[in-house]
Parts: sequence; structure tokens; C-alpha cells
Amino acid sequence: MAKESTKKVSSVAAEKIITDLILIAVGILFCLNLATKVVNITVGVALCLYGAVNIVIAAADGKSLFSALGVWNAVIVALGIACIVLEPLDFFILLVPYVFCVVGGVFILDACLAMFVRKSVGTAAFVLEFAVGAACLALGLCLLFVDAIAARAGLIFGLGLIAFAAYHLIKTLVKKK
Repeated sequence: MAKESTKKVSSVAAEKIITDLILIAVGILFCLNLATKVVNITVGVALCLYGAVNIVIAAADGKSLFSALGVWNAVIVALGIACIVLEPLDFFILLVPYVFCVVGGVFILDACLAMFVRKSVGTAAFVLEFAVGAACLALGLCLLFVDAIAARAGLIFGLGLIAFAAYHLIKTLVKKK
């Protein structure tokens, strides 16, 4: 029984590592501002692989694919196909400021809920999550209202992806040991 549990944990860790490496690669492509078609194809293939891997993992674990997780992964595969066929990244770059604003707002809300309602975190964790949320919100607002910064939305999004994926990758590798 212990081997089965270890195998499940290692497959989850492997999936997280692969996902983080894909996100880092996509972030680098955004930072390099490569030709839109190359980025679209790369993001499309990454989304298709991510969705397909999650569908296979869910099926292997005996989970029903007719669930929120199965549908969500099917949507991710469909978005990947759309990226390859349609070139939607120009539109996506327009959404980056709103993504940063919403993510920042959610982080701030979660930090406040964790500290004051659930009382499940310490002061250091609250300050860290609140500061990250405030930084994301401020960056999103700058992307919306400062033209010089808005012109670099792809680069900023790429750096954000790299930072998030690197943090998550390090956290996964440290936790694995």
C-alpha cells in the first residue's frame, strides 16, 4: 500500500514539475517577444499537452472525466487548439492588466480572510501574501493607466509567469525531499 501512495505522490510531483517548466518556457517566449505565430503555437502545444496529461492522469486514477476537472481539462485542450489555429495572444495581452488586478485582489482578499476570519496563518504569511497581492494589483493598474508600462505588457506577463513557475517549482522540489 505504501508503494502505491509513493507512486501517486511522485506522479503528482512530476506533473507539477513539467507544468512549471512549461510555464517558464512560455514566460521566456513572452519576454523575448518572439514572433506571434511561434508564441501562439508554443502556447497552444503547451496547453494541449497540459490538458491531455491531466485527462490521462485523471483517467488513470479512475476519476470520471465527466466532472468539473475533466471538463476544465477539455477546455484547456480546446484553448490550446485555438491558440494554434487562431492567434489569440494579441487579444490575451490586452487582458494582462485585468489578470494582474484580479489576481492581486484575490491575494489581498485571501490574506485578509486567512488572517482575520479563518485565523489560519501567522503575521509573516499574511504580510507576504498581502504584499504580493498589493504588488500585483498596483502593477495591473499601472498596465491599465500608464502607457509606457502598458507597451511592455507581454514582457511583464512573461516575467510574472517565470517568477510564479520558478517559485512553484522550487516549492515542489523542496517539498519532494
